[in-house]
Amino acid sequence: MQQGYFDTAWKDIKNTPGWIKKILLLTLLQIVPIFGQIVLFGYLYGWARNIAWGLSGTMPEKIFGNADGKLYSRGFFILVLQVVIGLIIILPFMPSYVALLAQAFSYSPHDAAIIPALMLMMVGCLVSLALSVLSIPFLMIAPMRISVYGNLSSGFQFKKIWKMFRHDPMGILKIVGMMLIVGMVIATIVVPLVMLITYITAFIFGAGVAGMVAGSGSIVAFAFGSIILFVVNCVVWFLYCTLITWMYALQANALGYWTRQLNVAAWRGQDDPLPFELQQPTVMPPPQQQD
Repeated sequence: MQQGYFDTAWKDIKNTPGWIKKILLLTLLQIVPIFGQIVLFGYLYGWARNIAWGLSGTMPEKIFGNADGKLYSRGFFILVLQVVIGLIIILPFMPSYVALLAQAFSYSPHDAAIIPALMLMMVGCLVSLALSVLSIPFLMIAPMRISVYGNLSSGFQFKKIWKMFRHDPMGILKIVGMMLIVGMVIATIVVPLVMLITYITAFIFGAGVAGMVAGSGSIVAFAFGSIILFVVNCVVWFLYCTLITWMYALQANALGYWTRQLNVAAWRGQDDPLPFELQQPTVMPPPQQQD
């Protein structure tokens, strides 16, 4: 089992020449719908695949290098996987949400039908929450199978993925714990700061509009101030997205090291047993009876 996932991942990222530029470029790519996510997943899990094969832990030199010729197909397959699993998670919630909306629009003081709709929505939320927890091993391991085998179907072999998870559940849980801690730090420190700056700039913008309406503000000063506030907001939100990209990089690196322990070089077809499945357990001889 790989120990110290965060330390290892952070060292690999820091030891990569021009790593800040790479993280910033990957963040910038996410502005482009679909294509940006394809490149992000294709690059990061191509890096994770290299680690799983025992190659260098530093990030690949070029984001669009496409050394193995599967940058875009790999990224597309992983994106499809995440969309499908995401739809499965929210599916139990959707009928109850639609029912609640229907009741809300037709609500009257004497209409008690909204109560069953609320109860149905609560049940749907609980089911979706349970599915989201159960999906964690699959969302972690399936992208690695796609990266190694190079196809989409290997990411939906749930029985195989479950066996991989059971072989080293603590390793996956450590990676999940690492992501939760990093995410909580971002959520509790960075997100409030971003929201505060956004609200302050929105307030200043509103004050400028009020000044223009009252005739006490200059249109040139207002236009210049609006541009400054817009730039500040863009920079702040871009830095926030950069931290999210960095978190994705940590996860991909850690999953690469977790998969490495499964002896990827000995993997055969996607339907064949993995090396740990072929290891025969030691059978103890039965105790001999004494006369």
